[in-house]
Amino acid sequence: MERDNELRPPWLEPLLDIDFYGHNCICEVHNQYCTFFCKKCTNKPLCESCWRVDAEAEHELHRFLQIFKVSEKASVRKADIESEVDVRKIQPYIINNHKVILLKPKGGNGGNPKCVICEGKIKDEFYQFCSISCKIIGDIEQLDKGKFVEENGPRKRRKRRPCRSPLF
Repeated sequence: MERDNELRPPWLEPLLDIDFYGHNCICEVHNQYCTFFCKKCTNKPLCESCWRVDAEAEHELHRFLQIFKVSEKASVRKADIESEVDVRKIQPYIINNHKVILLKPKGGNGGNPKCVICEGKIKDEFYQFCSISCKIIGDIEQLDKGKFVEENGPRKRRKRRPCRSPLF
C-alpha cells in the first residue's frame, strides 16, 4: 500500500471524498455550490464568490481545480490533472469544448464496453475505467496481485526462433 500512495498526489484522496453538488457542499454565505478545490489546503471546497476573495488572500499562490457537473456527477478538466494523475485509461467526456473526467463512478446499466470496476457503460472500448475512483481501485487491485506494470509504449513481441539461415 505504500507504493500506492506514492503513485498519486496527496490532494487526490480528499478531492474524491467531497460530495460536490450535494446538500453539504453549498456555501452558507452565497448560497452557491462549492465548485473550486484548493490542491494545497484540501480541507474544504469553495464557491465561486468565496474563491475570488480567498484566491487573493489566503490562497494566493495555491493551485485550484474547478469542478464541473456532467450527468449529475462531479468532474474535472482532463488538462488540469493529467500532469499529476495518470488518466490515459479513463473515459473522457466533452463539455463546452473541454475534455472532462468524472471523479466518481457514473453507474447506470452495463453494456459493452464497460468499466472494469463498476461495470458502468463506457463509450469507447479503448478505455477501461469510467472515473478516477475506479482507476484508483483498479490500480490497487493490480498492486495487490503484483501485476502493476508501468506502460511506456507498445511492448515488442519476443522472438520465437531465429530467422537466420541454417548453418550447413
